[in-house]
Amino acid sequence: MITGGQGWHFMNNFNQFQTKKRIIMMSKPQSHKKEMRRFLLAIPVMAALFFVFSCEITPEEDIDAPTMMGESKTPQIGPADMTARKMAMDGDVIFDVVEKQPEPQGGMSAWNQYLSENLEYPAEAKRLGIEGSVIAVFVVNTDGSLSDIDILRGIGGGADEEVIRIIENAPNWIPGEQRERVVNTRMRIPVRFALK
Repeated sequence: MITGGQGWHFMNNFNQFQTKKRIIMMSKPQSHKKEMRRFLLAIPVMAALFFVFSCEITPEEDIDAPTMMGESKTPQIGPADMTARKMAMDGDVIFDVVEKQPEPQGGMSAWNQYLSENLEYPAEAKRLGIEGSVIAVFVVNTDGSLSDIDILRGIGGGADEEVIRIIENAPNWIPGEQRERVVNTRMRIPVRFALK
């Protein structure tokens, strides 16, 4: 017996309810401009956070006296050639850390007195209200003279130049020692500028 039954039908369900989906999408509220602004604001905020957390600067509070360059636990900042140049004027090696640290003649009290008597607050820094610490780096040679004076971190307004001038004219220091031998030592020192 031959019956006319249901045969094979070629179809798919991908297009089912497409009209219903379109109606639902048309009835949804449009995205608010406020939400768009919030999203766009996230981009500069993320860029600012990236910049802030990628910079590493030694806080001024951590440096309050002369220190040898190798003593710092924080990364060094400043001119790139400072760590590359390891020879002093006399041709000997420059040490970043020594057993006996160099010190000013008469100790730190004499150094502070020298600064108070000779340091002049630059007029431009006064006019602009610039305050802060200039961190200078220099080499104490085996004869006690100071050389290779440079600014590790400055504040501008003429203060950086004043610190270089004051160190160039400073009296000789007592040189550092390594294994009971006088050696060239690289030092860094803060000089604080504060308006009264």
